[in-house]
Amino acid sequence: VNAYRLSVDADPSFIIAYEAGYNVSVELGYPDQAASWLKEGIEDNPSNYELVDLLAYHLLSEAKQQEAVDVMASYLKRNAQPSKEALYDYGFFLEKNEQTKQATAYYLKAIEADSLNLHAYYRLGKLYENSLEWKQAYETFSKLLKHLPLNHAYQKEIRTTLEIIERKL
Repeated sequence: VNAYRLSVDADPSFIIAYEAGYNVSVELGYPDQAASWLKEGIEDNPSNYELVDLLAYHLLSEAKQQEAVDVMASYLKRNAQPSKEALYDYGFFLEKNEQTKQATAYYLKAIEADSLNLHAYYRLGKLYENSLEWKQAYETFSKLLKHLPLNHAYQKEIRTTLEIIERKL
């Protein structure tokens, strides 16, 4: 850990050192110290999405959904052009925090930013399905099916889901 500290002190933009400090701290069973590595890295590199993503997932693993949402929201506020992944991930953290309307909006933004974001289509379809919005669920899963490669493992599951939703329409 001391070697990573020296690396970060010498070059605060050395992202891998923050990640290594985080990983070692997690492995040694120090989750608070692990999170502090990421928070420091984000403070020193506010536009770095990789550290934000790691911290948010770390918080989620500790059942701190609202904190994960807050970390992602701060990143989005700081960055006029966030990574495409951030839009999807923010939707995911909102969904895990049971903020489904906001999650829906961010999944739609993620799809707008990257029309081939299969995860966003899937999560969005599941939100619609769970809220009994059958027409939107059907349309979303249909779009997902069109974008899936022919040999994709989820082809059968999506087809089955569409058949079930068809019966509800």
